[in-house]
Amino acid sequence: MRELERIDRVLSLIGKLWKSSPDMRLGQLLENYVYERPESLFRQEDDFTERRLLEALEKTRLAKKA
Repeated sequence: MRELERIDRVLSLIGKLWKSSPDMRLGQLLENYVYERPESLFRQEDDFTERRLLEALEKTRLAKKA
């Protein structure tokens, strides 16, 4: 069984990222920041998704400081 805590971590990251870009639609947000290619969504592992969300949040933080 996969780690259940990952669900809350990933959802929390999505929420933080979405709040930093509230005008985006959810699909737009995920496609822009998380998925390398739309066709890879099904096989993409959650740890990769989590890393991409963290990277996107860091980029938005840096952009706001500039």
